[in-house]
Amino acid sequence: YLVYQTLLNFEKQLNPGHFMRIHKSFIIPFNRIDLIEGNTVKIAGQSIPVGVTYKKAFFEALQRFKTL
Repeated sequence: YLVYQTLLNFEKQLNPGHFMRIHKSFIIPFNRIDLIEGNTVKIAGQSIPVGVTYKKAFFEALQRFKTL
């Protein structure tokens, strides 16, 4: 599929309590995370890198998500 929207547009439409951008190319749902190893998130057997720009915010949001 070819989509003429930016990832930022998609990010704005998603619930920030359930989804988060973790890399310039990836937005993930928190409830689908299987494993976190260092700077890599595993979802359904796929490894997704956590970008340097998003790392601090991701780990802070992950802590908030765990408390829900």
